[in-house]
Amino acid sequence: MPGWNWIWWLDIPNLTPREREMSDPVQSSDDPKRSLSADRYQLICGVTLGVFAAIMAVNNIGGSRWGAEEIKAANEKSSAYAWYQAKSIKESLMENHRDNVAAELESTRITPPHRAALEKDLLKLNGELQRYKKEKREILEGSESVGEKNWVIAHNGGLGKVKGAKDWEKSLKLYEDAGDQFDYSALCLNLAIVLGSISLLISRPSVRNAFFAGMLTFGGIGTYWLITAFIFVGGF
Repeated sequence: MPGWNWIWWLDIPNLTPREREMSDPVQSSDDPKRSLSADRYQLICGVTLGVFAAIMAVNNIGGSRWGAEEIKAANEKSSAYAWYQAKSIKESLMENHRDNVAAELESTRITPPHRAALEKDLLKLNGELQRYKKEKREILEGSESVGEKNWVIAHNGGLGKVKGAKDWEKSLKLYEDAGDQFDYSALCLNLAIVLGSISLLISRPSVRNAFFAGMLTFGGIGTYWLITAFIFVGGF
């Protein structure tokens, strides 16, 4: 009967199950096996996609947290170098003042009381200059690096709590490297999820399995980068 291949289903209520199976051009004797295989694949692929989606969520949380730490480290580094520069300017001004006092002391026109006052002032200025040198070193290298004997800056409620500009610079480099690895992880995990989603739409097993293998490959690489990033920053 012409056109039966697109209107055959209209007569289904009048056919026996066997006749219905024989009249269906899509049905075949191994359809139940194929259906079972497709259902099993959808289950496995769906669970795998869920796992990679969860890993992706962890990556997003870690990337956001350590991204904020990177911004903080950049700001602290800039503040530390600005602090160091301010101390350098003050030191330079004090050195000029000290040189003027020393030049005045060389004059033969000053009276003994004036000379005594200048000598006292010069001694005080030299002490201040030594303090500035120590402060600059502590700001640049940090309290931990200079040692307890060289602590001169009261910071955050006490001595020995200054994190140096070089320390912030190292932290910034660490967070930048970790941030790159979080980005690599996000890229690979996104590709894995895309490949897995496409595989669910493909019926040919060979092509479907190739996409599934790609999902596992990119998902594994993304998970590796995520673990490496957390190792870099010392944990979650």
